[in-house]
Order: sequence, then structure tokens, then C-alpha cells
Amino acid sequence: MSERKKKGRNVVQKWIEDNVTFEGSECLLWPFTFGGNGYGWVQYQGRSANASRVMCRLAHGDPPTEASEALHSCDNKKCVNPNHLRWGTKPENALDAIERGQRVYKPRLSKDQFRQIREMRGAVTQREIARRFGITIAYVSKIQLNSETGKTAG
Repeated sequence: MSERKKKGRNVVQKWIEDNVTFEGSECLLWPFTFGGNGYGWVQYQGRSANASRVMCRLAHGDPPTEASEALHSCDNKKCVNPNHLRWGTKPENALDAIERGQRVYKPRLSKDQFRQIREMRGAVTQREIARRFGITIAYVSKIQLNSETGKTAG
């Protein structure tokens, strides 16, 4: 391996180790390479890994299971602030995202349900509509603005 590559890896590893005790409340943005999914990627201890997962492991210990994920409380894929990360499951991650109003999935709605949602505009809060139909507030807004037709079941 070239000296330049070794030096680059050392810089990344040093940055991670220097920031594992980061105490700020703001997002700590990953300053290096990103994968196609928007998350930081790193060569750490000879392995290619998700930067959030590496930071979570260093800050909070090994994951309880191999299926555990590094969950972000800030919803920022680029953030590796150890205070924003915790171990959790895929279902916990989905539930957290729904509770924060982040678009996680689009359930199949019927054409009638799309019509009902549009007709409720101004009469019922988007929060209440989202709760009734099991969708996010952002999705309600898109439907009501006619920018989202979605896949219909009927």
C-alpha cells in the first residue's frame, strides 16, 4: 500500500477517534466519503463500513445483535454525532421516523381514500388525517396539493 493511502486512512481513523467524545448538540457531519445511499463510508481497521455504525460502536459499544442498526435521532444521514446515535432495530428505526413525520413508506390507498384526503383539506388537520389513514403528514400534504397520486389499490 502506498504511503499516501496509509496516511489518508490514518487521517480518517484519527478523525473518528478524536470525535468519539464529541459533546456538542449539533450534527457532526461526516467530512469524508459517502455511499450512494447518502451515508458516510469509511475504511476502518481494514474493513469498509458505514461511518455511523463505526461511530456508534466506538461510542456505545458493540451492537446487541448483528441485525442492530445505528439509529439517528436527528434524521441526518451525514451526521455521526455520537449523541445522536444509538443501537436499535429496523422496526424501531421505522417507528422513530414515522413519529417524527419523516416519509418512510407509502401505504396503498384507494382512489376513494385519495379523494377523501383531498376533501378534508382545511376541515381536518393534516396530523389527524395522517393518523386516520396511517400515513405521514408530509404524504397528506402531497396528496392535498395534488402532487402525489400514489399507487392505488382500487
